[in-house]
Amino acid sequence: MVYTAQASDTIADLATAVTNAVTAGTLSAGTAATIVGGKVQIGGGGAIDVSSNDAVLGPMVAPSSNNTSTVYIGDGTTASGANTQIQTTINALSASALGLTGNSASLDNTTKAQASLAAITTAINTVSAQRGVIGASVNRLTAANSVMANQVTNLAERGEQHSERRHRQDGCQHDAVQRSSVHRHGGPAAVQPGSAGCLEAGPVT
Repeated sequence: MVYTAQASDTIADLATAVTNAVTAGTLSAGTAATIVGGKVQIGGGGAIDVSSNDAVLGPMVAPSSNNTSTVYIGDGTTASGANTQIQTTINALSASALGLTGNSASLDNTTKAQASLAAITTAINTVSAQRGVIGASVNRLTAANSVMANQVTNLAERGEQHSERRHRQDGCQHDAVQRSSVHRHGGPAAVQPGSAGCLEAGPVT
């Protein structure tokens, strides 16, 4: 079966196409497409091969080798990778990579069934271990995001505090110049409050 989606098509149209293909004999009897929670699920009727020639998404092919994703969380000045990047390696999880092909996927006799059960158990453990690796990376990314958010907040607060100090210093300097001018012209000499919280004493005469 080949389904070409049009611009206005929805997953309901895909489900209808699957039903029509079963009726026409293009898909195996028992194959059905159901919509659950806004997502289409296709099952039954034996193995289903999914492929795509979408120019953007590319083909839907299970990777045959491991893939590593690296997220850099440092400023690029430290060479060591442990503190400046988070690497996540996702192993190939196709049926062949998990050893679920050939005799390992056969239930023809007791021996093959036992081998299949062992292979399935190993595959489950492999997938569980991979989930643990991904979960650990997610936790590290969450922690790194929290640390960087705190750093941004702290830098913003320090910038505001620096601006306030500069403003007070400028106000004090301005008041000092005014008082100096008043004293030179015989004005009153008393303790005078400066701007922005400044308090400075003028000369006593």
